[in-house]
Amino acid sequence: MTRATLPERLETERLVLRVRTVADVVDL
Repeated sequence: MTRATLPERLETERLVLRVRTVADVVDL
């Protein structure tokens, strides 16, 4: 469970970071 949960969390966090960065760039 931990092995599968950790990678999923990292991937989700990376996706959120990408979306936030793109949103910031579009805002500017």
